[in-house]
Amino acid sequence: MTEKLQKSFTLIELLVVIAIISILASILLPSLNQAREGAKKLSCLSTYRQIYLGFELYTGNYGDYMVKPYGKREDGSRTSWHHLIYPLINNKAKTTDLDHEVDYTKLYCPSTASSNKNAKYTSYSMNAYAGHLRYWSGEYGLDEYCRRGGVKTPAQVYLAGEQEPGNTSGGYCISKAAFSNLSLYEADPEANYSKKMALRHLNGANFIFFDGHAEYAPASKIKSFTETAIGRWIPEARGE
Repeated sequence: MTEKLQKSFTLIELLVVIAIISILASILLPSLNQAREGAKKLSCLSTYRQIYLGFELYTGNYGDYMVKPYGKREDGSRTSWHHLIYPLINNKAKTTDLDHEVDYTKLYCPSTASSNKNAKYTSYSMNAYAGHLRYWSGEYGLDEYCRRGGVKTPAQVYLAGEQEPGNTSGGYCISKAAFSNLSLYEADPEANYSKKMALRHLNGANFIFFDGHAEYAPASKIKSFTETAIGRWIPEARGE
């Protein structure tokens, strides 16, 4: 009888231990996931600083003119901005055919879904109004470039950010519609918006600004970006 009681007690102990482990796991796992995502967010910010170095080198080579989100190569053909920026920070890369393995390490956010790494675009997108100046109102020509030094309040205007890859937007540029679509998508998650800001980091996204600083913005802040932050006045920095 004593032996049977002892076995029952041992089984009860085991169940209690399992229950305690389950409770601890449910408490700790969200914290561990947050820590993991926090590390990816910091890695992403570091990548932005490398990308900004490419922008600096480009403007240094071209009289302070910014690269266009989808502009011309020297031979007259058009290509997206990262094909022109990335070779400046990695001399092994070619503007015509970026190496995917190298591409992933530098131009992809660590939180980007692997399914989105199947084409030659970066998970970062450039501010549309930093290149195609007619995007905002149609007042300016398609091939007008802006000067980096002519952008007012550069610490307030973002240069590149994180956008969900749409049919043509992946690695190209972010228009103001991507900001408004974010609010619409949150109101109706079933809606299909090809262009919207990507909330890859703890319901937020990272940005690099014209002055070179990178920062994280939660969804609430992204939805309240002013027209100045989005780039309303960038066309005033166009070259003469």
